[in-house]
Amino acid sequence: MAKGDTSLTDALTDIAMAEVAKKSAARMRQSSITPRAATGETTPNPEKRPEGDHRDATTHHGDIDSFSGTEDEEEEIHRLQACEKRGHIAKVCRNKKHYSPRQREGSPRRQENTPTSYRDRQMESHWSQEGWNRILSFVTIKHQKRDISSQSSLLYFFYILGILCLFIIFCLPEKTTYPSITSIKSTFNSSLTKQLVSQRIAPNSSLSSEATEAGIWTVNSIGRFGNQMGQYATLYALAKLNRYQAYIHPEMHSALSPIFKITLPVLSAKVFSMIQWKRVYLHDWMSEDYRHIQGKYVQLMGYPCSYTFYHHIRQEILKEFTFHDHIKEEANHYLQILRGKRQNVTYVGVHVRRGDYVRVMPKTWKGVVADKGYLEKAMDYFRNKYLNPIFVVTSNGMEWCKKNMDASRGDVYFAGDEKEGSPGRDFALLAHCNHTIMTIGTFGIWAAYLAGGKVVYLANYTLPDSPFLKVFKPSAAFLPEWIAIPADLSPLMPKSSVQS
Repeated sequence: MAKGDTSLTDALTDIAMAEVAKKSAARMRQSSITPRAATGETTPNPEKRPEGDHRDATTHHGDIDSFSGTEDEEEEIHRLQACEKRGHIAKVCRNKKHYSPRQREGSPRRQENTPTSYRDRQMESHWSQEGWNRILSFVTIKHQKRDISSQSSLLYFFYILGILCLFIIFCLPEKTTYPSITSIKSTFNSSLTKQLVSQRIAPNSSLSSEATEAGIWTVNSIGRFGNQMGQYATLYALAKLNRYQAYIHPEMHSALSPIFKITLPVLSAKVFSMIQWKRVYLHDWMSEDYRHIQGKYVQLMGYPCSYTFYHHIRQEILKEFTFHDHIKEEANHYLQILRGKRQNVTYVGVHVRRGDYVRVMPKTWKGVVADKGYLEKAMDYFRNKYLNPIFVVTSNGMEWCKKNMDASRGDVYFAGDEKEGSPGRDFALLAHCNHTIMTIGTFGIWAAYLAGGKVVYLANYTLPDSPFLKVFKPSAAFLPEWIAIPADLSPLMPKSSVQS
């Protein structure tokens, strides 16, 4: 039952009890009055007084202004006091001294319908009006007290609540650490790590489970095929060096997984975007400070492609870039066709990078791309060294290669499909050769690194003041044992200096 319903019920109960008390008092008062014989008026019936009672004999016991207590009257008082405890109604009667005593012995009872005196009727009317006024006042005061009590209880509740809040603010900070935005992000990142670990995605075999749960490292996925390989290998090496678990972006997985049996787990694009990464920008060579990168959730940025990052774990990197079986079989099958019936052949992969580099190198980087003279020198090196060399040419400018490379000896094969967007076949052919001739670009660098053997590369293909040298360090890109053939920079020189 609601609070309002309870208050209304109590009020009605109080009114009902008051009405019962009023009627009872009227009946008891009338029973104490005896009729007069001659005039029809009623006179009070004198009662026998106990010894020691010296009250005036003319006192009207039925008068509400006069009352003497007897044992029966005291019993009645106790009964009404009990009613007072239950309904607080007897208080009104007590204030008017209207306790109706029981009929004394010897006093004849007033018969029903016996007419009463004018004074009695006036007093009864006065009692009725005064009693109802008191009842209404009592009910009003009672409800006001209940409202005041409810308000006091509400104020007391807010008082206690305020004290509790002050206690939390001023007393708990010494023992309680309130989470900041950074800690919330760290907590969220930690939960993501546990979620990824629970998926049992293959981690680096050399990392413990404790290191796996410690944080997540990743790298940006930008650039073409060679750039993606460089970013993957750099992430693998630096995460291992700093003892963190490495994850790759789905874009990198899409670029590399169709070709290689890579093992680094993939971080979904949604989770990738939700993590608060610490971005570390790398230049294109290893630095000592990269051995001590701080942060549990690090994203490596840039175009790293230097053996200085990962050459110390070369075998692990080669294992990561293991070709799928069907790609390996296709490449070996093609090379077998080129060999024919010849014995003791030596395969030399040739990568000629042209495309956008033909325009970008002279205009932006003050450099050149490989020309006809460089390719002839490089192939002559292998012709002089090996008995039956077979040159497998791949390029994104195959028409130029066919016009400028001498294939009259029968040892040059243009095998590339000229598709930059699907480099798998070209790259597999180069990596399965015994040796490599490269020009410029990360595609040729990685093909040479995976193939092993002898490597000839184009050196000094920019002017000394080229801005390219600020972001690219040749000594960090080409292994010391690789063979350098300088580029012809005459196209970049003024015509007057060339003629002289």
